[in-house]
Amino acid sequence: MMNNVMSKKATKLVAATGLALTLAFTTVAAGAFTVDAAQTTHYTAKPQMVTAKSAVNVRAGESTNSKILGILKKSEKVYFVKDNYGWSKVTYKGKTGYVGTRYLNIPGKQVNSVKK
Repeated sequence: MMNNVMSKKATKLVAATGLALTLAFTTVAAGAFTVDAAQTTHYTAKPQMVTAKSAVNVRAGESTNSKILGILKKSEKVYFVKDNYGWSKVTYKGKTGYVGTRYLNIPGKQVNSVKK
């Protein structure tokens, strides 16, 4: 009887842990992310059409707290203007928006330098 009770508790714990991990990965996949303030990598690339690596929010500013203008779907194209240390300025449906650079396929040179 004791083993059966322990087994049920262990099963519930494993299920709860699995659910928490699933939620964490789902949040990342949905495009919710934070950009490190000390981001040191950026791209030097000319303005061009680029594609989204995964679904990601297009925001009004360079912050996850900025208003969401829309959501880019995986492989959807958007016009890349420039990268600013983790946030890419894009033209989205005729508006200026910002997307986390790591969520875009940007042909260009990756540069490691400190933001000034």
